Amino acid sequence: MNGHSSEKSITYSSTRGCQTQKSISFRSAVMRGLAHDRGLFVPDSFPAVTPDELEGWRGLGYADLATEVIGKFVKDDEVPRDVLADIVKRSCGAFRSDEVTPLVKVDGHYVLVSYNAAFVRSEIYSYLCNICTHLMFLW
Repeated sequence: MNGHSSEKSITYSSTRGCQTQKSISFRSAVMRGLAHDRGLFVPDSFPAVTPDELEGWRGLGYADLATEVIGKFVKDDEVPRDVLADIVKRSCGAFRSDEVTPLVKVDGHYVLVSYNAAFVRSEIYSYLCNICTHLMFLW
């Protein structure tokens, strides 16, 4: 929603703490998958989300919400916003449901349906589900 062309993307470091695997760019972390020390890349910091932003995100569909959330971590210095939105939209096209990961009520409990993708890389899917789950609890 907001332009952020002068902001820098968040960097990533290995969970195993190897000195050569610190402050890695988003692109490098994605291309590597795992850190060379076999750790997972995690953000070095977490962006702030204002109450107004959260409220503005409330009515967004999955692809638009994912673009906004990922856009907090990945700025134009790594992936221009229009390219990011296109990547997310095309990625969501692999799902069988427009809701991407719908919640269904089973015996009074809500269950996240996670079998709707024709192909999903589990690390990325888990990451996105984790982010969206945290956002749901904020509301």
